[in-house]
Amino acid sequence: MSKAIWTGRVSNRSTLIALIALGLPALFFSMAALMLPLLPEWLSDPVDGVLGITCHRLPGRLIMLPWGNTGLCVRCTAFWGGILLACVAQGIMRRTLRSFFPGVLLAVPAAVDILLARLLPWSGDNLLRLVTGFLAGTGFALVLWPGRGGPRKGGSAIAG
Repeated sequence: MSKAIWTGRVSNRSTLIALIALGLPALFFSMAALMLPLLPEWLSDPVDGVLGITCHRLPGRLIMLPWGNTGLCVRCTAFWGGILLACVAQGIMRRTLRSFFPGVLLAVPAAVDILLARLLPWSGDNLLRLVTGFLAGTGFALVLWPGRGGPRKGGSAIAG
């Protein structure tokens, strides 16, 4: 009735490559966004430039922290945080979803919110952007994590 949704363990090499390729940029963007106001000017200018390439950073959509505004909008900060959390969780479990469809489905709410904002006089609030960004980031990591595609030969699959 229910198909197995988890593959067997992912190899140490695949896990390490995924953590480097997905986890390190996610860690950089998450931490840079939150710590940007605290960085010295000689460091904040180049970091600010990198963050500016990846996000629109509209003032009303930044997270206001006691030490200043984040370097990314709410959705982008949550997106990178979702990738980071998914990488950590899958790295610890060393298991991955068999199919990329759950990851794609997690990105649908963000896509709908963005499309509604572009096509209609719709403007979601920052809580909605936070949730949809986190879901999209988690989905992105699930889609790109190694090992999806079906049970490995000789590996056990856990029924879901």
